[in-house]
Amino acid sequence: MIIDRYDPPVEIAEPTLSDPILQELDWILDDSPLFALVRRDLKQHYKPSRAGRHPVPVEVTLRMTVLRRRKKWAYRQAEQEVRDNPAYRWWVRVYDHAVPDHSTLNDLERLIRPQTLHRMNDRVMALAQEYHITQGYRLRVDSSVTESNIHYPTDSSLLVDGVRVLSRLLERAAPFLPARLRATGVCSNHTRSARRRARQIAQLSRPAARWVKRSQAAESKRKAVQKAYVELMDIARTSLAQAQQVYSALQDCADPLAQRVRHQLGEFMPLVEQAIDQAVRRILNGEAVPASAKVVSLFEPHTQIIQRGKAPPHETEFGHKVNYAEVEHGLISDWQVIAKGNPPDDPLLPPLLRRHRKRFGHAPRLLAGDRGVFSPENEDLARQMGVKHIAIPQCGQRTPQRQAQEKERWFKKGQRFRNGIEGRISVVKRTVQLTRCPYRGLNGFERWIGWGILVANLVVIARALHKRH
Repeated sequence: MIIDRYDPPVEIAEPTLSDPILQELDWILDDSPLFALVRRDLKQHYKPSRAGRHPVPVEVTLRMTVLRRRKKWAYRQAEQEVRDNPAYRWWVRVYDHAVPDHSTLNDLERLIRPQTLHRMNDRVMALAQEYHITQGYRLRVDSSVTESNIHYPTDSSLLVDGVRVLSRLLERAAPFLPARLRATGVCSNHTRSARRRARQIAQLSRPAARWVKRSQAAESKRKAVQKAYVELMDIARTSLAQAQQVYSALQDCADPLAQRVRHQLGEFMPLVEQAIDQAVRRILNGEAVPASAKVVSLFEPHTQIIQRGKAPPHETEFGHKVNYAEVEHGLISDWQVIAKGNPPDDPLLPPLLRRHRKRFGHAPRLLAGDRGVFSPENEDLARQMGVKHIAIPQCGQRTPQRQAQEKERWFKKGQRFRNGIEGRISVVKRTVQLTRCPYRGLNGFERWIGWGILVANLVVIARALHKRH
């Protein structure tokens, strides 16, 4: 049974909250459409039965999530802060009831779908129009990268991760295997041997001393590294062969835990096989494996390799490219998480423009972007939709007419407006933790980005209303 909200106690006086932003957010979050969107996703999780413990109300879930992202708290810290502070208790509307556990908060946040977060942001943009904060007359677009929560990927570390995970799953599967199969050593753990080879590879990969001849040191180190890699690959193949045996043996086991282990083995075995294959191609065969054929993490296989021409040590990033569309007053009206690779920006502009017209009821008067967004097709589409000023520099060689156009006052003013989105993305990354995503899976990645942008927009609206008041 789902519960919408708790009834406020009559005998307890409302404590004073000193944060002006939270004071404004207190009545903004009372919006009925926002509440209905969250309730619809949570309702699919709760059963209609009245038996069992009482669920967390929808209002508490929404406010706890907004408060946690606003304060940049972890789940345990959010639980402790709300439990110990009467003002926070009243703000999240939990009153004198029990504060949700940190694991419960995590589970409830995961129930909100990324599509719902896009609809909630559309509702926030409608509220900004009602409060006369923005009308969507100016639009600027840019992209950035949010990293996945993984360590720096190397071939040796991926192979060690594969051996470690498979060995752990084999130990869990051991009680469900017949004694004759266990006697063959099918569940043996090779993690220690794999780590020893990985440490050897790391030591051999260090720069040689100055007094050693470079040609002699390079050749000897190359052979030693290759030998250590061959041994590490053999260990990974041994663990993979054992996992395949156990996977087949667990097929007829009816125990739910055994089937869960078998399912996890089925997920990790193709990734370990891919890690071995790319290590053979790179280390032994000397091939240049394309980024689309690489796996950089066994735990976040959706992670992409992105190079955007940045200065070292940030020339290569591991995560997903995110496109942002921002209107006036610093409100991010739309975002796109790119699931595959680092595609050019110009094909991504038309859907942003169409959704902007649908959201605000009209095309922007000013459209600003960098050179990556430019294409003749994009300019033609923007003019057909009614965009008056298109401040997007042209790539490549420009005609004298184009050079004169880009020197006009309105164009330079539009480019100065475009530069502000870089600062806005930097602020959003720092304030709502969009630099790195701790959620698992591509769905979790999109959900983390969506919650962050939604909370950032709510804070912008609250700050504008506070200044007005």
